[in-house]
Amino acid sequence: SRRSESRSADPPYDGSVPKLARFLSRLLARRLEQGVGIQEVGKYRIIRRIGRGATANVYGAFQQDLNRMVAVKMLNHSLAYDQSFKRRFQEEARTIAALNHPHIVQVYDMEQAYATFFIVMEMLIGKDLRTVQKHSGPLAPTTMVSILRQLSRALRYAHERGVVHRDVKPANCAIDDTGHVKLMDFGLASRVSMGDRRELQGAAIGTPRYISPEAAMGRPVDGRGDIYSLGVMAFELLTGRSPFDVTTSNDYLDAHVNQAPADICSIRTDLPDALVEFVDGTLVKNPDRRLTDWDSIDTLLRDTPQSQAITVDERMVRIRYPRSAAVEVDRATAVLEETFPEGTGVRIAWADLEES
Repeated sequence: SRRSESRSADPPYDGSVPKLARFLSRLLARRLEQGVGIQEVGKYRIIRRIGRGATANVYGAFQQDLNRMVAVKMLNHSLAYDQSFKRRFQEEARTIAALNHPHIVQVYDMEQAYATFFIVMEMLIGKDLRTVQKHSGPLAPTTMVSILRQLSRALRYAHERGVVHRDVKPANCAIDDTGHVKLMDFGLASRVSMGDRRELQGAAIGTPRYISPEAAMGRPVDGRGDIYSLGVMAFELLTGRSPFDVTTSNDYLDAHVNQAPADICSIRTDLPDALVEFVDGTLVKNPDRRLTDWDSIDTLLRDTPQSQAITVDERMVRIRYPRSAAVEVDRATAVLEETFPEGTGVRIAWADLEES
């Protein structure tokens, strides 16, 4: 059966693995997206690709037994060949799935199929903060405070349970039309790239633009690194620029370690003192001197003016149709995607449900 074939033994590791892994990932992604021979991962029926990153593709899928849409992340095959990653993956996936917080995207399940791993998560309706800033410009202080308070609660909850994100950034934060914020890829991006501790000597883990100084130097990172990244993110969303006037990844790594951040008050003069204190305190390079006490952070964010929710103008239209019409619906969806490409604020998803 296709299921048994998909769970066959892994091929032996040799020097050709990186090329083979890239080929397998591209091939599987193409088949999933085109519905050629592969349409299901476990009990999840793949619908459309909804995202693509350096280490994974994300698909919208339908879980028939619970009648719900989910997001299925397919990890690149190169990770499946990493023996140290495989040894830790299931245990760490269970740890992350146990995080149950209103501001953390819920992980439902994990599948191992087609020589790689799939992570099943809740499907979000909204935009990531990178997209919001791109189209709305710098955020109002009240909006930023609302976002920071929600993300702080999420990070505090996770840190108290021994889980560190290590990749806090606008692209990993989703916001819906009510202003409700959720932290995405919690622990997944870092755990995907962590590797064996011996392999981490001198390695920087995270996104260079938002990475903490200790991570940039390849040192052990704890929850204080997440708080630094949150400060970088706040600076950027408030000003529309990074705290450091650099462009390359290597320059960012050096800047986080050696350069003083720009004075946020010289860029924006309308920020409340408590918000400025939060940004300045979280961007301290020495983690022992950084603003990392959650009670102090909560006090600062409560001392700012009353927060207002950001509005994301989105509407969802559900269309139910028989499978016999799948080709026509696919063509119509393709036209819609060409008309409303990524960044226009229109999210398109579809499901080929049985006619009732």
